[in-house]
Amino acid sequence: MKQLKYIQRFLNKIDTKQILLLFLVWRVWTFVFALLGIILVPLYSRDFFGGGLDHYLENPVFWSWANFDGEHYISLVQHGYQKLTHSFFPFYPLVVRIASTESISNITAVGVLISSVSLFVGICLFWRLVCVDFSPKVALYSLVSLLVFPTSFFFGAFYTESLFFLLVVGSFFAARKSNWFLSGILGALASSTRIIGIFLLPALIVEWLLQGRDESLKKSLGKRILQFLCIFLVPLGLGIYMFYLYRTTGNWLSFYTDLSPFGEQRGGGTIVFLPQVLWRYVRMIFTVDKTSLFYLTLLMEFLTGIGVLFLGVWGWMKNVRLSYLVFMGLGYILPTLTGSFSSLPRYVLVLFPLFIIMGMFLSKQRMFVRMAILSLLTVLLIIETMLFVRGYWVG
Repeated sequence: MKQLKYIQRFLNKIDTKQILLLFLVWRVWTFVFALLGIILVPLYSRDFFGGGLDHYLENPVFWSWANFDGEHYISLVQHGYQKLTHSFFPFYPLVVRIASTESISNITAVGVLISSVSLFVGICLFWRLVCVDFSPKVALYSLVSLLVFPTSFFFGAFYTESLFFLLVVGSFFAARKSNWFLSGILGALASSTRIIGIFLLPALIVEWLLQGRDESLKKSLGKRILQFLCIFLVPLGLGIYMFYLYRTTGNWLSFYTDLSPFGEQRGGGTIVFLPQVLWRYVRMIFTVDKTSLFYLTLLMEFLTGIGVLFLGVWGWMKNVRLSYLVFMGLGYILPTLTGSFSSLPRYVLVLFPLFIIMGMFLSKQRMFVRMAILSLLTVLLIIETMLFVRGYWVG
């Protein structure tokens, strides 16, 4: 009975210390999962290891958090933009460069630290944002869903996910509190961190319109116009980066054209619509060798594509705030236009409305169903983390 009362109090009142506890548990367990992977899973290849293979072999527990794209961000911090690196947006490596020395180990440590701190601040803001519209119970399950999502380990890696999540959630939270100037500034930083940051522009315009219908938030015409203009700070981050690309490469869209060497499904120039992508994956599921690890990645991408689509429709039916759905919908659709769900399990991590919807869904289920879903997600998180730290492509 005492345990049940404690859980009830936990559901009804959660503070920063408890969020910190959840964060630390997640950080410790992802470290344990990585350690298990290093012990149990053989190396996949000699490529894509953080800091290079020699550094990785010396200390895989440390360097594994910079695998794959982490190598590119380390290079950006050390050398700036080189050929075929313009698809990696500048704000995250710039922050790391300001805070670190020239040592590659220091750069990596600072990058991982920035990701971890950004995540903690981001989930604190996320909690407060969810509580604007929902109960602490929904906020709790939204937060837990985010942390046990199968690719959440990227939040602790030398990747942009954590910083971008913080900027996006912060921008929306500032907008919900009618601090539109701060919302626009954070949005500008987001659009200089990831391309989908630009989708804050239409999403915040919708939010501005929604608040205009609320009698308690109505302002004078002049103040409303000023708020609206603040939203147009969002494209500034992307615009400055595009201007830099034009001055250095002669191509405003180098961030897009540089994608082609990273896979035939990226940057090919042909737009493919969602039904075609779904059909392509259905065919591959029945034809790809089911004993290969590629099949697991393929299945994860397909299930993510279907799952996010289902939850988005369910969230729309449950009247999730329209501005949230606009950001989530555009952020989901953009990667699929290349004809693939490649990396989608990682890309959806920053679509915070997805986890609000998951929190709503889980809060309505029986305890057995909730535990079954969260346990399955945790098992997948263990597997994906173990594979990632050993050089297997998982997103």
